[in-house]
Amino acid sequence: MSITWQGSGSYAEVGYNIVQDEVLDSKSNKYKVLQFLGQGSFGQVVKCSKRGTDEIVAIKILKNHPYFKQQGLIEISILSKLSDRSVNDFNIVRAYEFFEHKAHLCLVFEMLEQSLYDFLKQNKFSPLPLKYIRPILQQVLTALLKLKQLGMIHTDLKPDNIMLVDPVRQPYRVKVIDFGSASYVSEPVCNTYLQTRYYRSPEIILGMPFSEAIDMWSLGCVGAELFLGWPLYPGSSEYDQIRYISETQGLPTEDMLNNASKTTKFFYKDMESPYSFWQLKTPAEHEAEMGIKSRETRKYIFNCLEDIGQVNVPTDLEGGQLLKTKVARRAFIDLLKRMLTMDQIPGNHPRYAIFRDIDMWSFGCVGAELFLGRPFHPGSSEYGQIRFISVTQVLPTEHMLNNASKTTKFFYKDMESPYSFLQLKTPAEHEAEAGIKSRVARRYIFDWLEDIDN
Repeated sequence: MSITWQGSGSYAEVGYNIVQDEVLDSKSNKYKVLQFLGQGSFGQVVKCSKRGTDEIVAIKILKNHPYFKQQGLIEISILSKLSDRSVNDFNIVRAYEFFEHKAHLCLVFEMLEQSLYDFLKQNKFSPLPLKYIRPILQQVLTALLKLKQLGMIHTDLKPDNIMLVDPVRQPYRVKVIDFGSASYVSEPVCNTYLQTRYYRSPEIILGMPFSEAIDMWSLGCVGAELFLGWPLYPGSSEYDQIRYISETQGLPTEDMLNNASKTTKFFYKDMESPYSFWQLKTPAEHEAEMGIKSRETRKYIFNCLEDIGQVNVPTDLEGGQLLKTKVARRAFIDLLKRMLTMDQIPGNHPRYAIFRDIDMWSFGCVGAELFLGRPFHPGSSEYGQIRFISVTQVLPTEHMLNNASKTTKFFYKDMESPYSFLQLKTPAEHEAEAGIKSRVARRYIFDWLEDIDN
């Protein structure tokens, strides 16, 4: 669906008191307000039904203020480019239209169920198993890769802005939302407040030029938080934030500290000595200079990122099972270390080296076969192959299925319903159509890739 924009009216007020059952009019649609969903510095979000179809949508109503208007226009520009390139299926929220209601910009989005933050809160901030963390990170990585290809930076990736699409029918299917602070790599936003503090990269804290790599840092922090059930670096100030990072990962590189604009806020160096090196100011020194008291808000204090793997280790595992769990955790920590690297290489940030390793399907199958002693997905037919893959790793993305030439050989969709989604044909349905009997050739049947460890 193409995105449309309609604008009119003058800007005379800042706030807008939305009421239940109020009707918001665009040129082509009417939306009835059902429920207030939340608010922020930008304005508020409401749940609405679309007249004529009863489709449920979320509408973001921005405050009537020049700053929020400008940010709203930037968000519209970015979302329009995403829509124009048909990337709504790359785990990015789908935007429908934009219009103006009583001098307030209104942005209409698909309705998504629950944020990762609310999900964690609902579950009393219990750590997530790795078998659930992995698909979440994989989906957000897909979104970040698409943004990188389009030259865009989200700049505010956090659990609140990663939404569960449908926890019941599609568990752990997520989409990235809120492009209100997004910018283009070629025209980065010069904002005094960029990235939510817990997920803020060293480049932003230190006042350095930045790229889309700051989003990868945020995702690394999110991944650690899902694993721990608590933010990795929950700093109450920018000083505490860089202190936590430095105590766990070591100081930022000498090159970063020599070239950043805010280095001396947090670090000091004997400038008279040619052999001196940067040191982090102590909490007492920083408080004496800035009048800001340092606070300890961490649940876990790590000497290095590797120590994360020692948290919440199952106590009922022995021998081989314990070893396999440690191997899985080791792989996860290695991923976090790559996302949270502070190395800086102009034009080719090491955090994005992750994407060079994604297209390794055959290598992955070989590795699994060496581990299991049998082929991982030993389909006796193409249908059997895609069925084995889908059962273990969930269906291919909607974008893949919508654009592939052979999708209808293996999947079906109720074309009469605008809300239906593609489903894998059953073995009986495929046999009836193609005359090919499905055979179970697997020695191991896994519900998740992580089950290989067991």
